[in-house]
Amino acid sequence: MKKRFFTLILLLAVLMLFTACKSIQDVVKSKSPDLNKAFTSNVTITYNDNEVKAVVTRYGTGIWDMEIVSPDSLAGMTINYSPNGVNVMLGEMSFDVPLENINSGSVFNAVFNVIDNAAAMPEMDFSQTAEGPTFFGTSSVGSYALTFDPNTNMLTNVSIPDLDINVKVDDVRELSSNIHDVTETTTTETTTAVS
Repeated sequence: MKKRFFTLILLLAVLMLFTACKSIQDVVKSKSPDLNKAFTSNVTITYNDNEVKAVVTRYGTGIWDMEIVSPDSLAGMTINYSPNGVNVMLGEMSFDVPLENINSGSVFNAVFNVIDNAAAMPEMDFSQTAEGPTFFGTSSVGSYALTFDPNTNMLTNVSIPDLDINVKVDDVRELSSNIHDVTETTTTETTTAVS
């Protein structure tokens, strides 16, 4: 009788141990990346057979600035997204577009939408890939994957396969959250950024 009782207790203890480990593993696997912050980065956006290089700044959900560096035909163009709409400037030309007139599948809007969507998610599906930790989600533009550097936890890639969009992200720098007084923060110095 004592042997059976001891075996039953041991079996329950092992079962609880495996169940507890599985629960801890699921929490770690589903923890969302910390994207709900202001940052600036260099990006290379490829879609279909096109490529655009730009400097992108996220100030908060739905508030983005982008300055296109290449191709030459678009170099110098700035695009500003805000809750009031989108402003596009190239040289002395400028025009505004209300948000309701922006196609949700447009390349830049899709990229911003995916990152804003991920920033608001408390949990996401996760997989360890050769490129680094990758989180998967779905937004109004379709499914997406965000890859992070395993050493710095900074965003390195955004993929939106339904729209054939891929974004390589380089040199991510966090910014203060005050839109009117944006400063770059690094481990060695603090400088004022020009918006």
